[in-house]
Amino acid sequence: MTSMWLPPDIVDKMDKTPRNYRVRSRMSVRIDTVVLHQTSFSRGSVPDNYLSVHAHYVVLPDGTIVQLHPVEAYLVASSAFNDDAVSVEVVGNFPDERGNYWKPGENGRSVLSPQQIGGGCDLVQYLNQTYGISFVFAHRQGESADLRGNCPGPDVWYNIGEWAVRELGLSDGGKGYTEGRGSPIPDSWRRPRA
Repeated sequence: MTSMWLPPDIVDKMDKTPRNYRVRSRMSVRIDTVVLHQTSFSRGSVPDNYLSVHAHYVVLPDGTIVQLHPVEAYLVASSAFNDDAVSVEVVGNFPDERGNYWKPGENGRSVLSPQQIGGGCDLVQYLNQTYGISFVFAHRQGESADLRGNCPGPDVWYNIGEWAVRELGLSDGGKGYTEGRGSPIPDSWRRPRA
């Protein structure tokens, strides 16, 4: 007997987020991409603590999925992917492949939780089934590595991005793929971080 996938519960906070983040409507654009990010900070698992985040969704440390803006809204969030992407921020300051954190004294050191992995995978699957998403990208692929080199980081990418490529058949553009001034996904992100 196969298990049936059920859509995740999503906490709707769209009525509380700044409307000026929504540059314009993308109703006439085919939205076919998910871009994974990390917030590089954590304010816990209280949805209202993330109302100022420039993303369509956030996945909290306890795995809660929060929708901040309509998918049809153009947000300045994913650099070269803004036109046709849903931005998903995974809450935390996660390490790079060498175990280094961005400003850990100010932003702490986060560990990607099993609940976040489950929530992130459920959200990507939901977006795939609801919107016909066919691509999953790391933010760094559309932004200079100098600015967003560890976004979303190896832990988020391997556990959610690689999962989506492997299990859902989404494309990450292949080895070396970038847009704009982006940087490719490092090979080290395609396997579990030691």
